[in-house]
Amino acid sequence: MTNPGANWPRDGFHWVESPKPRPPHGLSPQSPKPRRRWWLLSLAIVIVVAVVAGGIMAWRSTHDSGAHVDATIGTPQDLLISFSLNQKPVPGWHLSATDIGLPPDVPVGTLFASTADKAFFVTSKTDEKGLSPVGWLYGVETSTGRVLFPPIELAGFRGYPHGECYGNGPGVALCVTTGDVDRGLPKLVWVIDLGSGQVTYTGETDLNVQGDRGPERQSLQAIGNDRAETRLVVAREGVGVYGVGTHAEQTWFVPGGGNIFDPGYRQSSDIPATTIAMQNAARDAPPESPYRMFSVIDGTDLTPTPPEGTRIRKSLVYNGGFAYSFQEPGKRDGLLFYNTAGEFVASYQDESHDLTPIENSVMPMARLRANPAQWLIFSAAGELVQSIPAPAAGVGFKIIGTKFFLNQPGTDDRWQQWDLKTGASGPICQVALSFDYVGSDGSIVVVGTGLQSKTVRAVDPSTCATVWEITEQEAGQWLNVWKAGTGLIQGTREGLTQLKPAP
Repeated sequence: MTNPGANWPRDGFHWVESPKPRPPHGLSPQSPKPRRRWWLLSLAIVIVVAVVAGGIMAWRSTHDSGAHVDATIGTPQDLLISFSLNQKPVPGWHLSATDIGLPPDVPVGTLFASTADKAFFVTSKTDEKGLSPVGWLYGVETSTGRVLFPPIELAGFRGYPHGECYGNGPGVALCVTTGDVDRGLPKLVWVIDLGSGQVTYTGETDLNVQGDRGPERQSLQAIGNDRAETRLVVAREGVGVYGVGTHAEQTWFVPGGGNIFDPGYRQSSDIPATTIAMQNAARDAPPESPYRMFSVIDGTDLTPTPPEGTRIRKSLVYNGGFAYSFQEPGKRDGLLFYNTAGEFVASYQDESHDLTPIENSVMPMARLRANPAQWLIFSAAGELVQSIPAPAAGVGFKIIGTKFFLNQPGTDDRWQQWDLKTGASGPICQVALSFDYVGSDGSIVVVGTGLQSKTVRAVDPSTCATVWEITEQEAGQWLNVWKAGTGLIQGTREGLTQLKPAP
């Protein structure tokens, strides 16, 4: 059912301040004014003022109806690394695999979820023939290194890509592993209370890991950040989307096409997990409403109902809300902005050029189809924040702090930085932002540089200089650095180490 509170504006999509009233042609303030003409002029002024006041009241009525959003530009500073990265961080607490409580020869594994002060990891092991798989899940307090609970044994769990663990809202994890008929391995699922460190449900399942739809044409979909917090849904192609309950069962249901827009689950991000998602419409849906917005918490349909004759081109989901690209008959494409409750917030329309929405999980974006083309970056409140030259479509973007990074066309991880507050541009730097971004303090970015180089480095995008780096030779085998909360944790095969600011 369409959300009745998600209403489209009735009287146009581009609010313009009314011009000040001007004297009728042939009159000036110094001209003699016959009494009757003065009376008519006074009446005209009263009418114009009333119209202007009505327009202002209509604007206020739309924007003061409770549809408020956070208009933060970029990533809030309190979500970034909490200390300066200008100097190489030094080791803090350290935990070996033995300290954690893992069996001999089991690596510490990988981070799959974190909060402000807790980090959760999963690891696994099989025998030489790939049989008797076992996994372990554990948590660590990020400020002290205290192990939150003894490692939970997951008998039958196979590690990535055959099995994964995900957060399912705050305080809950769900782990699922694929089966292997030839080896007699069933498909299994575990639901874990991360507060108590207890398995609350386990059993065989028909769920598939994310990205593997299998013959059932359905799979888990994690909405959010795979290193921080996510919420799980089950996407069933051609049918719709289901919630996931406390026993890994399918709960609420939103009908639709069953394909979900992924705003970057596999790409580390600093923003909190979104509470909304978008799926394509069912095949028999009317063409004017091809995308469906819904809450990933309870499945509430947040899709607005467009006025008759209005076409929806594309939809966007971002931190703080969602937007629709629309077109009215005889007008240019524009954008309508909504908050996470599905309430109308604002609209934007260029009177001379069309807009193409651009997917970005931090802030809404569009490409202005002008000559020259422009990238338009908006706040969640629908305010135009910055316009940046757009040499080509289909290139990568990333917003870190108040900086916008644009991947150069036809290149491999060569990025140019733009300041969202001033519009100033920086040099083009070779920096692995596509899939290896770790974190930033707002100025320096920390990235991995791939499996071949086995190095983590910090880069200043304003100069392209490498500020510091950590190599596998100095840290240990299977080097990883993860952002957890607003801190950094270094992982190797043998242990975990807190990275803290140098004294």
